[in-house]
Amino acid sequence: MLQQYPVADNNLIDVKIEKSFEYIKELFLHLENIRAEKEFLLLKPAKVVVSTSNSEELETLEKNELFIKKLANLEELTWSKLRSSCTKFFKSSWKLISIYDINRTFK
Repeated sequence: MLQQYPVADNNLIDVKIEKSFEYIKELFLHLENIRAEKEFLLLKPAKVVVSTSNSEELETLEKNELFIKKLANLEELTWSKLRSSCTKFFKSSWKLISIYDINRTFK
């Protein structure tokens, strides 16, 4: 006997949460790319600073700090609000991401 295909209940979908997780996925992608470019191993914890002028992105970082730190293997995650006067220099919502390998010694 065939069952009816399940239908999504749109009342249960939270667009704000979906948008937040899309932002987190994009953050992971950028962090992964930066680590690859800088030859920072994913196994080693890093320190990351994210600056953006978008208040929703700042809220997402604040609410999901522990989740992001665990999945991206970060020792420290810092975020700050970027002044709106600086935004004309950047094309996307990713204003500035700095990553530091805490176990690397520089000569």
